[in-house]
Amino acid sequence: MRVSASTSTAPQTPRFKVTIGATMDFTYNTYPLMGPGCGEQEARHVVIRNAKPLTLTATQLGKAQNGLFDLDATETKTLAFRETPGKCEWVFTPHVSTCGTISYTINSIGTGLGFLNRTSDQFTFFYTRIGPDPYRQGCEADGVAHPPANTTDDYPPGKYPGEPGEDGSHVSVDRAKLTAGKPFVVHWSYSGVWYQGSLHEAASWKITLIPVK
Repeated sequence: MRVSASTSTAPQTPRFKVTIGATMDFTYNTYPLMGPGCGEQEARHVVIRNAKPLTLTATQLGKAQNGLFDLDATETKTLAFRETPGKCEWVFTPHVSTCGTISYTINSIGTGLGFLNRTSDQFTFFYTRIGPDPYRQGCEADGVAHPPANTTDDYPPGKYPGEPGEDGSHVSVDRAKLTAGKPFVVHWSYSGVWYQGSLHEAASWKITLIPVK
């Protein structure tokens, strides 16, 4: 008598090739603080992407987990000081600093991607960067280089009480997409003006998920 043995294969957790693309823009005018007729303007444009090819499982995406991946950022910044003759109490020489474009890495700590929790339908992406100023504070509107200092970037920006963006960057997504075996894309964006028009912020992200075997 021949005895045949059957084998069973445990179901595999779906995996996805993940591509992250995000932007963040600031324009900040300090003239309300410096008095009429004078002020400093800072403009930043930051482009964010995953630092290396990234594959995450449906389990990892099912609840956003901290510290799974690094990000790369490319930033362009300009600082300017301008005054209206006879109307500015501050004594500065008008100066514009085109700080240029630099690239740097955002460490994985404080970085997350996926659903807010195991039962939520809200998909999110976020990071926190804490470290030396990428420009080493060598780009100043008054033309003076200052000593390096730590700076912080929270993504998404705009976490001000009662304002859009306060609850973070998340968007409703059908959780069944994690097991459907098909590519899908998630995107989010917002913009806002705060502090009586002195600060404008805009941010957006697009996450592309491609199933892999």
